[in-house]
Amino acid sequence: MQTIVSPMLRTSVLNEPTLTIVVPCHNEELNIPTMYDALKNQVASCATSYEIIFVDDGSTDRTVQVVRELMRRDPGVRLLRLVRNFGHQSALLAGLAQSRGRAVLCMDADLQHPPRLIPKILEAWRSGTPVVQMARLEYGHSNRVKKLLSGAFYTIINRLSDVYIQPNASDFFLVDREVVRMMLSCAGSRPFIRGLLSWLAYPTTIIDYVPDARFAGKPSYTLRRSLKLGLSALISNSRFPLHIGVQLGLIVSVMAILYVLLAIYSYLLGSAVPGWTSIIGVVLVLGAVQLLVIGVMAQYVGAIFDLTRKLPNYVAYDEQRDSQE
Repeated sequence: MQTIVSPMLRTSVLNEPTLTIVVPCHNEELNIPTMYDALKNQVASCATSYEIIFVDDGSTDRTVQVVRELMRRDPGVRLLRLVRNFGHQSALLAGLAQSRGRAVLCMDADLQHPPRLIPKILEAWRSGTPVVQMARLEYGHSNRVKKLLSGAFYTIINRLSDVYIQPNASDFFLVDREVVRMMLSCAGSRPFIRGLLSWLAYPTTIIDYVPDARFAGKPSYTLRRSLKLGLSALISNSRFPLHIGVQLGLIVSVMAILYVLLAIYSYLLGSAVPGWTSIIGVVLVLGAVQLLVIGVMAQYVGAIFDLTRKLPNYVAYDEQRDSQE
């Protein structure tokens, strides 16, 4: 994915901060000042050098102006502007690409991802875990429809996917610099970051949390966008739909063989309907052959798709890496 960086992206005075916080923003002008204060307080309590990258995902309100005001006050604040609304997953990847911290924490700007959990997350990372994944213990202030859809999504994708995705996982997570490099090298053009983290399978600490209420404004992540993300997640993490052609072909082939045997038996008994048996038999056989051929082609399409994702042949984790501090 090619990222277009606005001239307003500026470099922090911190050459290599311990922590980078990536905050995607789409029309979050009312939330950003409170979010910044909460982040600053938590990071200060951890005595950690930091940078905060606000990724403006094509906002139409004063989000950019509010972040610029923070930049004048704090050299650790950075602004990355996307030229239009590319979506939450792309905004996260853009922030990861511009991050310089030894650990990168991603969280939303609406304060539903509680900043007060940052010390606990950093503690887990400092203990040697390269990935800290936050999982919703319950849906808190979310509506029932979203809860039901999310539950159905994780049930379906874990039945069909090639990898197990942590149920109720969110885009509230921390990753080590090594993991960031690997994510950026194989994210693809239709990223689903939770699925990518599951595929990479680095040692992970799961921390349950209860989302807070949205501080202000209205969510821009609509039901339509959620369904679109779910479809992309299924396509990116499962080749099950491509196997349907082969499976149907095998089923129809068995039916065709049984029907031909029945037709021969009926013919020998003299009870076969003239013309009908041969026509249906030919149709079944041709249908089975077509489905099998489509299924084989689907396997090659799947192999080509895997190549376009640029996934590595293996992922190794170096237990002898340098300490975090």
